[in-house]
Amino acid sequence: MTNQAPSPIAPTALPLSLQHTENMPAGFAASTNVPIVAARFGDGLCPDRLARAFASVVARHEALRLRFVSGPGGPAGQVIAAAGAVVRDSLPGVTDDAEVTAEFERILRDPMDLASDGPVISRIYRLGDGGHAALFAVSHVAADGWSAGVLRRDISRLYLRPPDGALPALEEDYYSRHMPAQRRPGETLTARQAGFFRSSLRGVPALPARRGPDTSPVPAYRYAGRRLADADASAVFDLARRLRTTPAKILMAAAFLALRDYFGRDSFGVLDVGAARSRGQADWVGLLSKGVPVPVRARDDMTAGGFVADVHRQSLQALHMINEPYTLKRVLTLLHGTGESDMASALYRRFWTDEAPSSHSVMFNCLTVPPAPAAPFGPDVAVRPLFPRVPQAPQKSRISDLDVLPVIEGTSITVAVAAHPGVHDAADVERVLSSFERVLIRWARDWDGDAPLSRFR
Repeated sequence: MTNQAPSPIAPTALPLSLQHTENMPAGFAASTNVPIVAARFGDGLCPDRLARAFASVVARHEALRLRFVSGPGGPAGQVIAAAGAVVRDSLPGVTDDAEVTAEFERILRDPMDLASDGPVISRIYRLGDGGHAALFAVSHVAADGWSAGVLRRDISRLYLRPPDGALPALEEDYYSRHMPAQRRPGETLTARQAGFFRSSLRGVPALPARRGPDTSPVPAYRYAGRRLADADASAVFDLARRLRTTPAKILMAAAFLALRDYFGRDSFGVLDVGAARSRGQADWVGLLSKGVPVPVRARDDMTAGGFVADVHRQSLQALHMINEPYTLKRVLTLLHGTGESDMASALYRRFWTDEAPSSHSVMFNCLTVPPAPAAPFGPDVAVRPLFPRVPQAPQKSRISDLDVLPVIEGTSITVAVAAHPGVHDAADVERVLSSFERVLIRWARDWDGDAPLSRFR
């Protein structure tokens, strides 16, 4: 086994973002590891080049050089000056995919030492058959799902580039530059934010439990997903252009109708994981990516065109609100205290108290990621992706029990749903997914903006 030692730590301790300190139940992000590369390689791979690519991508993205330390003023972040450790080892007795996947799962189960090692796992193994396997994973505290696409793309570019080649420059001192806009003394929203959320969420009901809801920790959520046909995906992009919105907003509106039918409610709220992105930079999760409560009102007498326009407006206004210092906890605390929104009060109790929940929490998270290259490590390197089961933070089940997770990758669209197995069974997950897919395809193939929403039940 060989290690490349981590570089010294930069002396400046930076304050944590509001999102790191307030936005999610304690421990959630730090206890979840996100695999970026988990694969087995055939002949043609140069392990030295892959090790350099892994080290270079850590050096390139500040988010991957984060450490959490305790200081006189409380928890703080520090940034490692250069690349962290790349572990090279051998697994002489391992020859099949199941054994490699099991080894990756064992590694991902161990929590990272964010105070001393940073948020990256980087391993390259020589296997018993002479081939190689590699795992590159990042703690969710330092990178989110959107960042995974950015990091995969950069690892591919760094592996394939000539020694003197350079990737497009990223913003320097990223964390410290964005931090001032993310902090405000005290625990209050601005008057503009408070007014917006009180207005938009006033009267929004909680989603009463269909069964459960259960917040007991589970090793994984039920998952189902399907990729749209290329023609249908292309039609969704065309529809977004015609309606002067984005494909993500079309997906959001279709997902909301699927949720309406599943829960049997015309009015409810969803947590939209929105983000303001910066030039292909891996995100410090919670610095730019934020959960925002969004109201859904989908009466049968509304038209499809009016509904999509309302979803676009509500989501865009909410995104404007999170450009200022913001945390979900501040919104829910405000509204829980006034009793103006049953949804907000239910989420507050679910997130920040030990009470047994009495309602559902639903999350919408649309990822728009760079398209994956057809041959990420060159045409002569055979790559077989592996899919280790990612250990799930125990706190996840308090955040949401049903997630709608569409992915826009280049010109392709995948619709997906994940759910807590103690609350939603496999048939429930398939029902939501099929309804989501059906509405989306119908809109793509035969859009009628004047059609009432009653037609989409």
